[in-house]
Amino acid sequence: MLFRSLYSTFAVVGFFAGSIVNRLGVKITLAFGGIGYCIYAVSLLVSLHAGSNVNGFCYFAGALLGVCAGLLWTAQGTIMMSYPLESEKGRSFAWFWTIFNLGGVVGSLIPLGQTVNHPDELSVGNGTYIAFIVLMFGGAVLALFLSDADKVIRSDGSRVVLMKNPSWSSEIIGLGKTIVS
Repeated sequence: MLFRSLYSTFAVVGFFAGSIVNRLGVKITLAFGGIGYCIYAVSLLVSLHAGSNVNGFCYFAGALLGVCAGLLWTAQGTIMMSYPLESEKGRSFAWFWTIFNLGGVVGSLIPLGQTVNHPDELSVGNGTYIAFIVLMFGGAVLALFLSDADKVIRSDGSRVVLMKNPSWSSEIIGLGKTIVS
């Protein structure tokens, strides 16, 4: 049931996420997306100690993560498609996937390092959850230090062009035109 709340909100928000990213900007959207992952990890830590008494919080955190993930991955896609030159996009995608998969490696090494001397333990402890929460929160804060798109200068001297401060009505009209076409 938890994943239903996550993926249903992810699907709905993912449909509108481009408009939201255009309106709020990449930095704010990435930071908000990171906070959603952090709150989800907090809900898993809380459920470890409180058991089934916190199902509501876990469902809320799953639904919030769906919202945040839809926004985060749309903002990430915006960066990947608009920041590099056309001739440099392959390299940018390679760097992204390398860093993304290194995150999985680090994410696997944390519990391995904490349980390597205790092979009889079947679950991870508080330290693992806390490490993930700190890393996710750090990532959300780090997103706020990204350069604004209008300050990015590509290798050929050109600047990144993103829609500046669109109104909510222009975003909704544009989304409606997309649906119709």
